[in-house]
Amino acid sequence: MTNRNLQVFREVKIPLIIPLILLCVSCTEFSADKAMKNQYDDSKGLFIAMHVIIPEEEEVSLMYLSKDINKWSPDALIKKKINGKDYVQVVSFQLQKGVVPTKLRIDLGSNKNINEIDLYKLVLRNANFEIEINRDLIYKYFVFNKYVDKDSIYPKLSLSEQNGIYDPIMVSTDYFEKLMIKKLNLN
Repeated sequence: MTNRNLQVFREVKIPLIIPLILLCVSCTEFSADKAMKNQYDDSKGLFIAMHVIIPEEEEVSLMYLSKDINKWSPDALIKKKINGKDYVQVVSFQLQKGVVPTKLRIDLGSNKNINEIDLYKLVLRNANFEIEINRDLIYKYFVFNKYVDKDSIYPKLSLSEQNGIYDPIMVSTDYFEKLMIKKLNLN
């Protein structure tokens, strides 16, 4: 290959690689959206889906408060085992029909080997509405505890152990409760 051919190859290679990367990312998000829609069942209660990259095997838990449950309790706990993947996957939770959460708590796991996850969005659906909390709104609707670095560049959440304890969680804010009341017309 001559120097001129090599220079042309380099000039063409960069503009071609960028669209291919963007195409791969959008296809991954599209397949995650499709997977979420396949898991949703209108006849059941509220469906909550996290679009996330968790690189290693993990267990994620969701707890909720409602008008009937006002303390974090095993009665309002759903656990999901996750197979680690390096692409976006949907971690979904299905609440019982009639349960209206006023607060959510999501335990991001206990695997100390995981020091970073990518959280792209949360989607809440029932037969009457769909709420998408994307990366621009996540900090409005959720707060993170001290095991999640507040300076993380979103959607990457840096997780850390402190004093031998590793317990990264996110808890919904009052804005979340107001949003649920508005969407469900509970005024």
